[in-house]
Amino acid sequence: FKPCKVEEAMDSKILRNSIITTFGEQPEIVFNVQRDPSDPLRFVVATSTHDIKLYNIRNYALLSQFNGHKDYITEMKWSNQNPNLLFTSSRDSTCVCWDIRSSTAAMTYETMGNKDTFYTLDTDTTGNIIAAGGSEIVYLWDIRSGCPMQKYEESHCSDVTSVRFHPVTNRLYSGCDDTLVCVFDHSQPSEDEALEQSYPIEQSVSKIRFFGDNYNYMCCVGVFEQLYLWNLGDETEIASYKDILEYISNQAGDQITSINDIHASADNRLYMLCGNESGSGYIYEIKTDELSLVERLTGGHTAKIRAFSWDYDNDTIITGGEDSNLCFWGENCPEPPKPKSRKIKKTTKTSKFRP
Repeated sequence: FKPCKVEEAMDSKILRNSIITTFGEQPEIVFNVQRDPSDPLRFVVATSTHDIKLYNIRNYALLSQFNGHKDYITEMKWSNQNPNLLFTSSRDSTCVCWDIRSSTAAMTYETMGNKDTFYTLDTDTTGNIIAAGGSEIVYLWDIRSGCPMQKYEESHCSDVTSVRFHPVTNRLYSGCDDTLVCVFDHSQPSEDEALEQSYPIEQSVSKIRFFGDNYNYMCCVGVFEQLYLWNLGDETEIASYKDILEYISNQAGDQITSINDIHASADNRLYMLCGNESGSGYIYEIKTDELSLVERLTGGHTAKIRAFSWDYDNDTIITGGEDSNLCFWGENCPEPPKPKSRKIKKTTKTSKFRP
């Protein structure tokens, strides 16, 4: 990597508003935040209480809440075809398609026979297939019928922690604790015929993302906060960044302890959210030859930020963290609603004299 670009006078992004997701005695960690692609002012969050909450940024209101999973929700994905459908995977051995209009499950995807924990999911570019990663196995179902289509159980030997369909080729990439990323042509009838390539990563893989022209580059985040970049065209590793936390801490002037989330924008750019236990966040753009610090998020959270979602067109960011808070960053976020004033009607008490 080239030295990280940092604007010396970069201030924190404006914090427009923050809301708390729970008022109970137990804090509710926000694990995931996903904007609705069809309406960027609508978004969902997944929490540590196994709930999914749908919000509207226009007035920062909770629209609905889905209760159905019995364990942690590991990933969420909006439908490519229907803006009213949301897919989730969970450690409770189910993937669910939710109809947000009725806050009910439209379809549940499960394994045949033995139950398995699902650590990740994705849907393909056609909207016909859903894939999930379990213990050593990659599962594929028909989205509409819920019927199993394929089960790849020979390619990995540990937990499959990330699955992604390539946005252009529609090939399925699976990352695993066994330090491999496998590539499948899921149109083939058997696993041996479907497996096209295996990329060796030096440590267990926690996340896979694509970026660049035609999404020709793959980024893998390791479980020990290391970063690996691959050129998919010639299948070569172009960068291996093993001391990334020390590197970006020096550049940010703050102690950064974790890579918390990573997203690709609509124009194929890749952004990484890093932070620390005190609630500070830093967003970097990942390029093939450099890292660029593009946003500071400070003064909003009091504990680690777990997830973020960026509306690149309106330049607004939503973050969720371990402090139960959702924070809204950027001048283009709506103004917080003003508390309604309550008129107090004066009353006079009368009493009757009793001898």
